[in-house]
Amino acid sequence: MKVPSCELCQKNKASHICSRCHRLVCDSCYNTELDICLDCIQIKKSLERDYLVQLDKYKRLLSDLENKVTSPSCCDCPLIREVLLSFLSHLKRLKEILRIDGLYEAEIKANWLYKEYEKLAIRYISALILKLRRSG
Repeated sequence: MKVPSCELCQKNKASHICSRCHRLVCDSCYNTELDICLDCIQIKKSLERDYLVQLDKYKRLLSDLENKVTSPSCCDCPLIREVLLSFLSHLKRLKEILRIDGLYEAEIKANWLYKEYEKLAIRYISALILKLRRSG
C-alpha cells in the first residue's frame, strides 16, 4: 500500500492525522504537542484572538454595569437584571467552548469574567431583595 503524501505541503509522506481537520500530514506540518496540523494552529490562533476581543468588550461592559448597579436610579432596573443574567449565561457557554477547543488564554479570561459577573449579579440581586423587603 502506497503511503499518501502530506495534504498540506505535498512534499513529504503523511505520517499523522490532524485531530481537528482529519487531514493526512507529514512530521513537518504537524505539531505533536497540540496534536494538530499547522493550518489548524493558525485557525486556533485566529479564533482565540477573536474571542479575546469579544471578552474585552465584556470586560468594558462589566465596569459600566458596576456603575449602573450602584446608581440609586438604576439599581432596580429590570434591564440591568436581564443583561447581567444573559451575560452570565453566555459566558458560561463560552467557557465550555473555549475549554473544549483548547483556547487556554481566552478560557482563563472567560473564567475570570464569569466570576466577576457572578459577583456583580449576586450583589445586585441581594440589594434588590433587600429593597423589596424594606418596601413590602
